[in-house]
Amino acid sequence: MHSEKALEEIAFSILEETDYKIIDLVVRGEKRTKVLELYVDRLEGVNIDELASLSRRLEEKIEETLFAGEMSKIVISSPGAERAFKYIWQLDKHVGRILEIVLNDETKTEGRLLEVDDDSGTVKIAVAPEGKKKADPVEIELKFDNIKEAKVKISFSKK
Repeated sequence: MHSEKALEEIAFSILEETDYKIIDLVVRGEKRTKVLELYVDRLEGVNIDELASLSRRLEEKIEETLFAGEMSKIVISSPGAERAFKYIWQLDKHVGRILEIVLNDETKTEGRLLEVDDDSGTVKIAVAPEGKKKADPVEIELKFDNIKEAKVKISFSKK
């Protein structure tokens, strides 16, 4: 078996011609039933036709390498709502949405994303004061480096 790092380098060689970035790479299964899952994102969002093209190119590149015959399936997709943000730039397209955040000290908070400053590495969110449901939200600024996990809160309620 070859390393995931080598697979990531192959994927990077395909993606470097685009503005897509690798968010995560997962290999599942054993021997000839391995599945490569590559999660990519970009500021403008993902395009299904582009992902299909990238998938074909990645499959061809893998077949040309030492990995030939090792992968039974290759899947390229966006990270989806269930995956935490890995990079601050991923938050830019989610301004206005509610985030569920876990800080490095395990403190949990939830708030509306107001602003993302890629240069300073900070995000500004509006959170409801603790124990006060009707109070105006309070703006707080967090360093992205202090955030262990941040996800968009999925809500199915109509408002």
